[in-house]
Amino acid sequence: MKNWIKSLLVTILGSLLVAVFLFGVVHYRQETIYVSLVLLLLIVLWVGKQEFDREDKKKNICQPFIIPKDHIGVKTIKEIQVKLPWTIKYSTDFRSNPMSHKDFAHGLTHVGKAAGKLHEFVDNMDHDRDTALGFGGNKEEYAKYIADLVICALRMANTFPGGVIDLETEVIKRIESKNGVKL
Repeated sequence: MKNWIKSLLVTILGSLLVAVFLFGVVHYRQETIYVSLVLLLLIVLWVGKQEFDREDKKKNICQPFIIPKDHIGVKTIKEIQVKLPWTIKYSTDFRSNPMSHKDFAHGLTHVGKAAGKLHEFVDNMDHDRDTALGFGGNKEEYAKYIADLVICALRMANTFPGGVIDLETEVIKRIESKNGVKL
């Protein structure tokens, strides 16, 4: 059953039980008061269990995926940067543009596009609890935008005005300086 239907049913049932409770209070019917309070308590316990189950699932889907360093075929950021295949065709207008930093700027444009898609995802999570808990199956849909951010960073490092940036070295330095650790 869809979660919004469950929520609607629980809300309606809870409202009815509150009405029954108030009826019992107004008409001095103790048995009505006791039964409605017990049923309300059961609803609260059931809703709490549903939330606990959701939090449990949330913990399971938020575990990081770590590739062991001794894994065959692991490439460093440096290896990927040096061998970055760039076969995307650009328009003749783009290529004929004399702006020296056009490739860097174009990479930054794609960072904005990918970030915009991820902002859209965050906004969807703000408005839909199931999306926020990962029940919407959005991992495959949005993983490509996170990959795009890395690819764009590689492209921007390769086309930085004034010279290539060693992205791996800069990432390590940044992590160390921001976290006070030595990698």
